[in-house]
Amino acid sequence: MNCLYKKSLPITREGKAKFMVENVLPAVLAAYFPGIQRTDIADALRCFIPNAEQTPGRINEFQINSLTVIVDYAHKPHGLRALSGYLNHIVEKKTGIITVPGNRRDHDIIEFGEISASMFDDIIIRFDRDTRGRSEESIVHLLAQGIQNIKPDLQHKVIADTRSAIHFAIDTAEKQSYVVICADDAIQTINITQKVAELYKDQI
Repeated sequence: MNCLYKKSLPITREGKAKFMVENVLPAVLAAYFPGIQRTDIADALRCFIPNAEQTPGRINEFQINSLTVIVDYAHKPHGLRALSGYLNHIVEKKTGIITVPGNRRDHDIIEFGEISASMFDDIIIRFDRDTRGRSEESIVHLLAQGIQNIKPDLQHKVIADTRSAIHFAIDTAEKQSYVVICADDAIQTINITQKVAELYKDQI
């Protein structure tokens, strides 16, 4: 799959989302070997538009109050690194609203904080409804340790409630910048984000 071809597939974000390219390749093979024509496969890929309905939690973008808000199912270090590879192509300032499931190992949560510090200019820590057996205080402590390991001067803010965290980020972020929401429960987070988007649309 050459670069020109990758850029024609919406799901790969012009080839910038390498993990989406990796997802497309086995899908192409799975369709090709049973005998589906290459032109049909190509047409299907070109017409498949990623969005919150078709690909929930996979770089779902919303335009809210002159900001680009992204919801992604990045809830462990590997997934966050993949998302980081895409965000590296974005030069605008980025605010991260991060969370991590409590049933991860301590060093996984610390690593999540380290990756977050390397990719975001501002960080807000929030929580999904189910912290999977770990206290919110423990999650904050480990994430903060990771953040400090990479950027000792980067201050983070804790806003436990998802809706409040999104509102705060939208109200304080620079215009034309990005707000990136990392989600363990992607569907719930998308629903909240859509409701927040409706509120800001009414204010215009």
